Amino acid sequence: MNVTLLHTLTGHTDAVLSVAFSSNNQTLASASQDKTICLWDASTGQETRRLADHAEVIWNIAFSPDGKTLASASKDGSVRLWDVATGQEIQRFAGHTGAVWGVAFSPDGKILASGGSDMTMRVWSISSGQAARVLKGHTQAVLSVGFSPDGRTLASASSDRTIRLWHRSTGGEKAQLLGHTGFVWSLAFSPDGALLASGSKDRTARLWDVSTGQELRRLRLRNWQDYLYRLPRFVGLRPTYKNWINSVAFHPSGQTLATGSFDHTVRLWETATGRQLGRLAGHTKSVSSVAFNPAGTLLASGSVDRTIRVWTLG
Repeated sequence: MNVTLLHTLTGHTDAVLSVAFSSNNQTLASASQDKTICLWDASTGQETRRLADHAEVIWNIAFSPDGKTLASASKDGSVRLWDVATGQEIQRFAGHTGAVWGVAFSPDGKILASGGSDMTMRVWSISSGQAARVLKGHTQAVLSVGFSPDGRTLASASSDRTIRLWHRSTGGEKAQLLGHTGFVWSLAFSPDGALLASGSKDRTARLWDVSTGQELRRLRLRNWQDYLYRLPRFVGLRPTYKNWINSVAFHPSGQTLATGSFDHTVRLWETATGRQLGRLAGHTKSVSSVAFNPAGTLLASGSVDRTIRVWTLG
């Protein structure tokens, strides 16, 4: 896969924590620690609108399936819906008793899921604005949530080091995916729903079989810092190495996984083998979020360095 830098987007005044593309490929959204959301023209890189009403950091954003609505999750404890065309807030969901870390739309656009510091995942009816279910089981904050492509399964990742799968219809727990030894920051379903990817503070991304809950592949970052980290303790002080994987995203083909990590890089991996296909450098601080556009022609990366990089895929 040939990857080249198309745009470097600037405008946020603090860390960029989440990026997402609209379903029509035309709009890129970014959320920041500066408490704002920016909407960008994905082809030109021009900022088209700024949404600024949250009182605290915005941890995560997600577009509705039709691309007309954007959801945001914030440290202020709220989940909000925004009209993409006008930039106006159109709905607010209250119920979490702490920061909200993750948000996701169901494939039919009728349900919104959110995960928070209160250790719950809440499933909201968009039509009523009420929580249809409150899913409990995690013992620490829920950091990332997602729906399977068929809409039947919910997934949640937590700082308790586990991933849980849930029945959308009943709210019952289907499975626990165990193996990570650090916070699980991010998760993503493959386009066919057969795989779940996760990224963790334990410096690995993992691919799981959704039907069995078994780990299939483990992707570990390798660079000079990794070798320093492995030096025997008798040579002196062992360096602290925080090469966390902050974000994971599948290419629409399902054949490639992108990861964003603490070492300032974006990596591309072959899902069938776990082989690293490429390493994208340029960010000067941790890469907090990665996202492909639905057409599979662009990859966006958001960073603590306050920028978004948009890469073309050939």
